Amino acid sequence: MKNIILPLVLLLIGCSNEKQQQNISINDLADIYVERILSTYPESSYYVDMTIADHSGLYIPDSSNMAKWEVFEDSLYSEIQKVDDPDVLSKVDRITYWLLKEELESSIQFRICKRQLWNINHMWGFYHGAANIADFQPVGDETSREQAFIRWNKFPELVNTEIQNLEKGLNKGYSMPKEIVELVIDQVEILANYELKDSPFMSPANRDSSVVFKEKWELLVLNNINPSLLKYANYLRTDYLDKARAEVSVLSLPN
Repeated sequence: MKNIILPLVLLLIGCSNEKQQQNISINDLADIYVERILSTYPESSYYVDMTIADHSGLYIPDSSNMAKWEVFEDSLYSEIQKVDDPDVLSKVDRITYWLLKEELESSIQFRICKRQLWNINHMWGFYHGAANIADFQPVGDETSREQAFIRWNKFPELVNTEIQNLEKGLNKGYSMPKEIVELVIDQVEILANYELKDSPFMSPANRDSSVVFKEKWELLVLNNINPSLLKYANYLRTDYLDKARAEVSVLSLPN
């Protein structure tokens, strides 16, 4: 997911869809940004109550996907810099302009942190987001059920990518504090070891009337989701923890 202010940005930019002829370029840029956000990070739609047709997508933070996003951000930022005098815009369009400009600048400048290389977080880790997405996942008809299976069969790939990113981080001198890593290990193990009926990942099946779907979903949780979570926790415990940093301050990280 993008940064924590993204839902607010999407909501406010999304409210500026009424195009004025003289300022159509600003609104077009905002529309392009929102559309690309929703196609790249479809999960974000649930947090801003925006409708999407396809609920099978799951963002995988590998180097290829991240590079594509950065190219898009840079190109859009180049376009917004072509606005000579934003003060001549209407009030509504100035808000759109400054929100979009600030969002792009902050995201571009944040790249130096290489956050994907030490993405272990006990407050909003990827597994927290996954549990929330399970609760949002549409079901109730064959199309929705099919999309749900497509999305959640990608979960092992997401976990493997998170592990690969952490490995790259360790090799480059990036890590999280040991105390945070220990908290995350405990959280992930608890999540993976819930009784099946209590697992948050059973939400799609619990909200659907199909017995066949529920049976198949149970197998998905038991054979794909829970083992992937345990793989992640085991990696943190056996490979990562001893290499995690003792210092809490981010000043101990590169750059």
